[in-house]
Amino acid sequence: MSDAVKKFVRGNSFIYFGGFSHSEPYAAAHEIIRQKKRNLVVTRAAGGVLFDQMIGAGCVKEAITSHIGNVIGPAPCWAFRRAVEQKIQGD
Repeated sequence: MSDAVKKFVRGNSFIYFGGFSHSEPYAAAHEIIRQKKRNLVVTRAAGGVLFDQMIGAGCVKEAITSHIGNVIGPAPCWAFRRAVEQKIQGD
């Protein structure tokens, strides 16, 4: 995964994350976080915790998805919520 992310993921990339539920690509997302890739546009059917981790790590510039929610609760993902609230308030 380290080599694949290093070779194919650059800052400002547009990335589609496939998988659902039991097959979410956490290894790819976590390697992107470890390598500190930034300003990414990410997309998938449902963002969930995977996107929240990437947002919290400062990797995501824009998320295109049906929703970003925490499977426990249901509640919004906290990094996503902070990012939206800061954007609305102009921080």
